[in-house]
Amino acid sequence: MKPPLDDPEEMFAASLTRRAAPAAPDAALLERLRAAKPAPSARSGRTVWKWIAVPLSAAAAWAILFLRAAPVAVSPVIVVAGAPAPTPPVANYYPPVASSQELLAVRDLGVVRDSLQRPVRLVSASWLDEEAFGKPGEKPALRESQFRHEIVPVLLPVY
Repeated sequence: MKPPLDDPEEMFAASLTRRAAPAAPDAALLERLRAAKPAPSARSGRTVWKWIAVPLSAAAAWAILFLRAAPVAVSPVIVVAGAPAPTPPVANYYPPVASSQELLAVRDLGVVRDSLQRPVRLVSASWLDEEAFGKPGEKPALRESQFRHEIVPVLLPVY
């Protein structure tokens, strides 16, 4: 929406610009433009190769990507009945030993309507997730903290 024009001079100028029409081009200029025909470019045949080469190179890249994935050779493992299955040794592997989730803040964002026109309250929640990794029974060797923000929709009952 345009702001109202309070000044009489601005109102007069605006009325003039609304009624104004573009000027007709000069006849000599129009004649020169109609007479000018650009010569066909000698490079016009090269653009056809671009249209063909781009899809073919994309198809070749996809084919190389999928054909390159070779099957992995798996060594056979013999399992004796009643014996625990062997586990491959993994260097520097620390399983998770502790986990905590702390609620930092809750905020009401308001009420909206869902696709079925039911009222839904939106609640914003901020969490701090912490996870500790290490060998069981020992002090954790690694801790990871992650901040998480989520918006939880809560359906309100209508009576």
